[in-house]
Amino acid sequence: MLTKSINLYVIGFNIWKDPDFEGNGVGFKLGEKDGPHVIIRCLVWKNARTGFNIEENTSSVTMYHNTAWKNPRNYKFDDPAPNPHVLRNNISFQGKVAMMEKIDHKNNSWNGGFEVTRDDFISLDDSGMSGPRKPEGGLPDCDFLKLAPGSDFINAGVDVGLAFQGRAPDLGAFETAAAPQKQF
Repeated sequence: MLTKSINLYVIGFNIWKDPDFEGNGVGFKLGEKDGPHVIIRCLVWKNARTGFNIEENTSSVTMYHNTAWKNPRNYKFDDPAPNPHVLRNNISFQGKVAMMEKIDHKNNSWNGGFEVTRDDFISLDDSGMSGPRKPEGGLPDCDFLKLAPGSDFINAGVDVGLAFQGRAPDLGAFETAAAPQKQF
């Protein structure tokens, strides 16, 4: 299953005050022995329990360029699997990351060399994200969780075969547009 540019947020909260509510608070449930998944450029934030959860997937899960913010646990890959799970160029901000030793996770914000701060983002205001999508299905135009100029995550990624601007891919769900070049 290929999943691109999806937003999942505020899952697991009983906003309807329904006595039969059973939401478990997990954003992306990537398992229950469901088969391989590829997750690209997705956002997950403010869920009750977990942003991205492997959920006992015994097939491969590949995650490129995703951003998780303010979930108690942003990434939970703590189940062993006979097939490799691969994570590259992802950001975790204000939430825990749980990775088993056998998970192939390199060049993500939690792998060392980076400190994620609010200054890395243009905006942490998510109010525009609940607006209508563009006619072709794209995200609403807003700066939520987009990298700020000068962020250490710009051009800090590794090439995973997806289009990018600049000398290297950015970490996270949004690729920063290249600065216009002076014309002489």
